[in-house]
Amino acid sequence: MCLANIAWLLASSGHKTLVVDWDLEAPGLHRFFHPFLPDPELASTDGLIEFLQEYVAEALRPRSAKTHSADWYARTSKLTRYAFSLRRTEFSGGGTLDFVPAGRQDAGYASKVTSFDWERFFTRFGGGLFLQAVREHLRSIYDFVLIDSRTGVSDISGVCTVQMPDELVVAFTYNHQNIKGAAAVVASVVEQRSKGPLIWPVPMRVELAEKSKLETARFAVREAFDRYLTRQTAVDRTAYWGSVEIPHDPYYAFEEVLATFAEKAGVSNSVLGAMERITSWLVQENSTTDQPSKFKWRAPEEEDRLKALDKYARRLAPLTCKLETYPTVVRGEGLCEALPEVVLRFTGGLPVSLGGTPHVMSVTAFVNTTLTSRFIPPDGISVGLVPQAGGKPISGSIKPPGSIRSAGNAVSFPEMVIDPPGVGQETVWWIRGLRANVAERGARSQVVLGDPHISLFVATSGADPVAVQNPQIRLASVRNGFQFQILPEKNGTLPVPISQEKGHNVELFGEREPAALGLSFRVRFEEGFAGAFKTKNQEGSSATTGTRFLVDFSNVPSGVEIFVTESCIDSHASQEGPVLAPVVVYVGSNVAGQRQRRVPPYGPLVQLRSSGGTCNAEWEWNCAAEGTQSGLRACTFGVVLAARPNKAALGIGSISGTLGPVSDLILASEYGPIPRFINVGEPQDVIDVRNADERPASA
Repeated sequence: MCLANIAWLLASSGHKTLVVDWDLEAPGLHRFFHPFLPDPELASTDGLIEFLQEYVAEALRPRSAKTHSADWYARTSKLTRYAFSLRRTEFSGGGTLDFVPAGRQDAGYASKVTSFDWERFFTRFGGGLFLQAVREHLRSIYDFVLIDSRTGVSDISGVCTVQMPDELVVAFTYNHQNIKGAAAVVASVVEQRSKGPLIWPVPMRVELAEKSKLETARFAVREAFDRYLTRQTAVDRTAYWGSVEIPHDPYYAFEEVLATFAEKAGVSNSVLGAMERITSWLVQENSTTDQPSKFKWRAPEEEDRLKALDKYARRLAPLTCKLETYPTVVRGEGLCEALPEVVLRFTGGLPVSLGGTPHVMSVTAFVNTTLTSRFIPPDGISVGLVPQAGGKPISGSIKPPGSIRSAGNAVSFPEMVIDPPGVGQETVWWIRGLRANVAERGARSQVVLGDPHISLFVATSGADPVAVQNPQIRLASVRNGFQFQILPEKNGTLPVPISQEKGHNVELFGEREPAALGLSFRVRFEEGFAGAFKTKNQEGSSATTGTRFLVDFSNVPSGVEIFVTESCIDSHASQEGPVLAPVVVYVGSNVAGQRQRRVPPYGPLVQLRSSGGTCNAEWEWNCAAEGTQSGLRACTFGVVLAARPNKAALGIGSISGTLGPVSDLILASEYGPIPRFINVGEPQDVIDVRNADERPASA
């Protein structure tokens, strides 16, 4: 503290001043200057230890006659390369203040200091001559060079107390251990140097309350140090001891703050007043005139002083929020895809139990697509803000609530109350139940390029909003997974040729069941996401039906009858192992009468009713066994085509397929089932019907 204040006073009185933090074992001088440093924590700023390491590395580098540089020694001794200037308006009249920190304060700092071999530095690499070169270089630039060092008997202390200084300021307190230790350091320095440095003993944190003990301590100090005040007369020594005591002020026990900002100038019994008097002794001793004038320095303007003092104030970390999630992959054709839960992690602030106040605010989550979460049901919460520590969840509100099709992309949670957890603690809430229309970013999107994804942005509002450190996060990547395929039966082709000759497929409409009848083609529904096919009433599912498989026939010639298998004829599980037979029930109402025939080995057929050349089939993936999970990945159904004899039937029919109880959001309501997929398939030609005399001879 003493060194930092003296340095500031010297710079403010027109002197070029350098401060070096040589207390490598416990660096802290930068704390007094941190409001004015570009890197207050020195997280990326090199300093003294890196300077010394650089010299050792340079000394170890081999040099030949061609590569030898005669100035390498002088170049590496320039410590000013690691200094940076503190610029203030009160540093006028040529005054400057430069600072060299102890070193980069990162995880490797302690290792650098403890591994530096001082004995090797002096004996092998000429460290003594190097430091002498450093000393002379600094003397040529600055009026004052102040080096902060820990007192003691270590190698670092010896460098700073014996080799480097012209003058040695020894700070101590009025207890027996401090007085004795400081006197021993001074005696050692004087003994090691024939012409020792000028000694300035400075008592610190002087407590004036105990008068008798204070006088006893003062007597002991004068007895220990008077012999070293060789340039002062007895009268001067008395004046010196009466002017350099730094009084104890509890204010400085909590923060590293300069007295030049904490106190006003001109108050004699203050810490700043004592610093002014000590600096005056140093300046007068180094004055080039026979009659040095009274020490003067430029104090900061009152407004600047208060602004700087405010920067020193240590404040409680404010209440902040950080978003977290575990991103997933969602299906690009999905209309109601479940998004991962979002964690809101609150830290900092002053807890209510310690005198703080709760924060009341609204939280709004925006998603870059339409939200299709179920609206709040009577018996629970679909989209909720849920506290980790228990308590009542907050229901989310999606606007407008009239229908899923017109739902917005934001959900709001009103009246959220947060009790600040304090430093080192946290309060956690979750946003759960988000479902989104991913098709707007995936399969149906016409504008999304590059990497389609679902992102979420969180904002707080109200009387006490909380800053969100990372308000936008990525929830999911979008990948298309649904495939609809039309597979020819055995070696057949597409479109399937249908003969109108008399008697063709007549068995299908007769009373006699045929022994066997082959399929015309098959339709296959496949999903690239494991477990994507949902069973009816599955836990966690928002739909009230299982996954539905839809086939639409269009442009069907009038003479063609279409039959489909009542259940799937082939299925595949999403994992290796035995495949449980899925329970697939035909639920379509588009059935022509009661006509059903069996097509061994595929089971019963259902005849579709055609109207205007169109018809459709619909199956539902259900589950009879309670608790059975869906492992279905692909499901295949059979289609049989037949032509009525002697009935005109010309043209080419087409087919397309999709999944879901409805094909788009427009048919869903607030209370109706939410569709899971959109129809992204293109119709394919599958039926080719011509007159018999027009068919190729090879057909």
